[in-house]
Amino acid sequence: KNLESLELHNVSWIDLPPLGDMFLVDESGEEHLCCTQSPTFNNLKFLRLSCIQRLSKWVVSCPHSVSYQNLKRLELTNTTNVESSCGGNGFCYLFAHLEVLIIFNCPELFEVPFFHPTCCQQEAPMAWFPRLESLTIKHCPNLLSLPPFPWTRGPCYVAVKHAGSVIEELVYENNGPRVSLSIFGYGVSDSTFWKVLDFSNLIELKELDVDSFPPLPLDHLGM
Repeated sequence: KNLESLELHNVSWIDLPPLGDMFLVDESGEEHLCCTQSPTFNNLKFLRLSCIQRLSKWVVSCPHSVSYQNLKRLELTNTTNVESSCGGNGFCYLFAHLEVLIIFNCPELFEVPFFHPTCCQQEAPMAWFPRLESLTIKHCPNLLSLPPFPWTRGPCYVAVKHAGSVIEELVYENNGPRVSLSIFGYGVSDSTFWKVLDFSNLIELKELDVDSFPPLPLDHLGM
């Protein structure tokens, strides 16, 4: 219960640690809950899941929130077909201390996990991450949507590369004196991406670089 760092890579265990409800697919294609329920990790600060064999769904729910309350860094790498939901009925603070979220090489993801809780009273997609400072999403080509960013006017970092069919690369950096945003697209005419940017948090933007992307709506140029 005092574990602070956990990395699981390419494991094929029948029972997984208490990290919420994790479902594995057996040889017949049926899902089975394969996660122990106790003890929980009260002091877990770093979690990396990579190439978890046959993992089909990870359900994060309020009863298991004690395993995430102190997490500061979460990495999902080569994790396929992950879904997420919240099993509670009120406000959720599952990732109250999370500072860094990295999602890498997850080709079967259609939406970014944890940003679309199904039961929470919070309407804002970033409500689970009040202290998030860095978000990296790379090589997730089938994403249909992205969370809004930047989510704050304060210092933060966003790196998106090969995520969905519109963005080739995006980097946003706010380190105080320097606030910059660069966007490189695939040259498609889909302008819906601009709705992802929270222009109300870009009023301090100093540098903007846009390449092979649909025109920026004129009403946002005066932000």
